[in-house]
Amino acid sequence: MNKTADLRTTGSKKGIEGKLIRYAVFFVLLTGMAIFAAFLAELFSLQRRIKAEDTSVSAHLKEQTLSLLSKNTTDSLLQLVAWAADKTDDEFRIIKHDISVLAAQAEDILTHPGHYEALAIREPGREDSGELTLQLLKAQDRETDPAALDKAGRLANLAPAMEEIVRGNKDHTMDCYIALPEGLTLAMDAAWEEKVDDSGSAAAYAARERSWYKAAVKTGDVVFSSVMHSYFYDLDEIVCSIPVYIDGKLSAVIAASAQLKTLQQILRERNIGNDGFSVLVNGDGSLFFSPKTEGELAMDQDPDGVGRKPVKEELQRLIEHAQQGETGVAEVEVDGKPYYAACAPLPTLGWT
Repeated sequence: MNKTADLRTTGSKKGIEGKLIRYAVFFVLLTGMAIFAAFLAELFSLQRRIKAEDTSVSAHLKEQTLSLLSKNTTDSLLQLVAWAADKTDDEFRIIKHDISVLAAQAEDILTHPGHYEALAIREPGREDSGELTLQLLKAQDRETDPAALDKAGRLANLAPAMEEIVRGNKDHTMDCYIALPEGLTLAMDAAWEEKVDDSGSAAAYAARERSWYKAAVKTGDVVFSSVMHSYFYDLDEIVCSIPVYIDGKLSAVIAASAQLKTLQQILRERNIGNDGFSVLVNGDGSLFFSPKTEGELAMDQDPDGVGRKPVKEELQRLIEHAQQGETGVAEVEVDGKPYYAACAPLPTLGWT
């Protein structure tokens, strides 16, 4: 075969191969376009479904977001309230510990009086005003017998411990008393002037008539009083007291007091953010402290100038949980505004 024929044959082959390649490319393009068109159709369909369901999807997302925010808020609030309750309870836990230790020491003295020397104790006098000193107070209705004076003199060995209780917990514990059923009271405080009458004589003090003394005898254990007006100071106080029994017989009642305004200041410092606030509810479900001066959580005033007011029913349910040692959060309304309310217990007091 000559060269011309070879060239025609070769050219023919190349032409066929080129056409086949062009057909293949065209087929691939058609197939790709069909797939892409199907994809676009599916995409547009998906967009139409999303658009149609946009309202329900937005509502669902909103619900999930609010739920998450609510959980974070309540979790944070619970942690903060539990911390605040624990810190507040610390103030009472310290007083309870101190007088419990002092009661154990007094019990040892009263059980083994021969191991302790009877010390002299002076009655209050103006010359020592302002000094933290042990003083002997007498009830008005009974002459002091030698045995009672001897008993008080031996308990006077606790003067350093009583002073440390007051001085070591400055601004919280005002004083420390050991009251005897015989009518004598050992007082560790700086209020000498308040215990002296116009004639310069020591004023009578009947500790057995005070509610903190009676409460300790009644319960037979450590007890915190309700708010009361101080006998010697012109202020409101809470008293922690504990009885001491020897051979089943009441031998003394030991007490220490804290100023109400000190506790109130502590609670004011427990506020939550700019709009939150703390309240303290006592064992019977009444407001013990609230920073509110008006509205539903404002304090009512009793004759002694101390507020007590039952809390709302919806808060009472939370309080009941806290009194069982639990914590909780609820949505409540106070003065027409929505709040989250969280509760935590103060185990030393049995308050919330």
